[in-house]
Amino acid sequence: MVIVVSTIAIKTMGWRCDDTFKNSLSKLQIALAKGASMGLITYLTIRLIGIAHDNKWAYIATGWGAWWLFEIGFGVILSLVLLIAGVRNNNVTLVRMGAWTTILGVVLHRLNVYMITFNWQQGHVHVPPFREIVIAVTVYALYIVTYRAILYRWPILFKWKTRYTEFTVLDPKPVKAAAADQRAA
Repeated sequence: MVIVVSTIAIKTMGWRCDDTFKNSLSKLQIALAKGASMGLITYLTIRLIGIAHDNKWAYIATGWGAWWLFEIGFGVILSLVLLIAGVRNNNVTLVRMGAWTTILGVVLHRLNVYMITFNWQQGHVHVPPFREIVIAVTVYALYIVTYRAILYRWPILFKWKTRYTEFTVLDPKPVKAAAADQRAA
């Protein structure tokens, strides 16, 4: 998510970013991609162990199994391949594409679990009411507006610049006067 958000910030608010942020962004995104790829391979392993532990391999041959394979293939394996190729070749474009596919995979998984395949044995698909959709869109819009307000006003993408950059230096006392002051004290 950080890779995608920083990519959006550099594309939409590039005028607000200082040179330090712009020059270090690619290196940071590649470093984050290393961690993201480790997380994805762990997630894939856990999902496969879950199927093996419950011995549900027969479900993969069904239509829902094909949908699950698409979710894992697109959201996990494709993302993992893009992230690993980006890290290996030091290619930020592949890393960013891998991050986007990871987010799309997470959204697909959430839709799959809570709407598409929720109670699939009962034969109906859950369609949320209109008010629930409005509330969800409102909450996400508030997230975006708050995040943009923070990026515009706080020194996250740039180093804070002070108003006065030069400081006046007072003239030092002569050595004889300073020595006389110390004797008197």
